[in-house]
Amino acid sequence: MEGNEGAAQVTEPQVTGGNTAEGAAVSTEGENGASAQQGFTQKDIDSAVTKAVAEAQKQWKQEADEAAELAKLSKEAREKKVFEKEKKKLEVEKAKIERDKLLLETEKQLSGRKLPADFAEMLAGQDADSTLKNIECFEAAFSKAVEAAVDERLKAEPPKIFGGGRTQTDPFLSGFDNMK
Repeated sequence: MEGNEGAAQVTEPQVTGGNTAEGAAVSTEGENGASAQQGFTQKDIDSAVTKAVAEAQKQWKQEADEAAELAKLSKEAREKKVFEKEKKKLEVEKAKIERDKLLLETEKQLSGRKLPADFAEMLAGQDADSTLKNIECFEAAFSKAVEAAVDERLKAEPPKIFGGGRTQTDPFLSGFDNMK
């Protein structure tokens, strides 16, 4: 490293506060000597790196196997295989776009019915018809629940007239009763 003047200086992480496996913070020094504290232990970092490397190796192996398989095929068969692969990718993207459109339409339907649009993800079905049925069922249940909650809150003892629970008659009206 000392022979490369233009290369960035790499230093080993320095442990502060004891063994990194016991949860201590790892401190690294950058090019300008500034120290940055990280909340990960060396064990966490090692496991994340190991996992990423394993996934990358799996993907590289899969791509290498595909390339070897394609190399064995004739030109026509290779083109057909590539076409099928691209067609499958296109179908997946198309399905994703259709799902997004259905979610957007579901949100519009919910907003139009004055229902929370947060439920769009749960109410979206496989197609527009099943989504509409889900919305109608949800609307009935939601309205019933809201009505029950409102009724529960409005249940209260009516205010007592003239305090103390005694009922008094209106003196003006009592004058009419005396006329009889």
